[in-house]
Amino acid sequence: MENYKTEQVYNDIAKAIVTKTGVNIFENRRTLEHFDARSMMCYILRVHYKVRLTDIAKFFIAQGKKFDHSLVIYNVNKFRDEVIHRRTDLAEMIPELLKNKKPVEITEMINKLPKNQYLGVYNYLERITKDI
Repeated sequence: MENYKTEQVYNDIAKAIVTKTGVNIFENRRTLEHFDARSMMCYILRVHYKVRLTDIAKFFIAQGKKFDHSLVIYNVNKFRDEVIHRRTDLAEMIPELLKNKKPVEITEMINKLPKNQYLGVYNYLERITKDI
């Protein structure tokens, strides 16, 4: 799964988030809008691309944002537990941002899941691909 963990993929996702939200996620601001957009970036990279915590932090640092692995954990948890419920517009963007993932990458992710989770993944993929 290392083939898509490149800085180009990170940049593409970041650009899409910035374009769709109108918020520069690398700007050193602490507004709720900035936090929500940054937490979505961390969530997508960690949960959907399985990027290591330190690699996510290094990407933010390379863009001029002060970050470390503990902030990545905090952002992922906050997005999952709070932001996704408060900002349904961001939650609805995730399938669209994931459309650029190649089928091979998605298949690799599914193959690493425990067998009892296949049905849930199938249902999820059915939902996000019905509009394609």
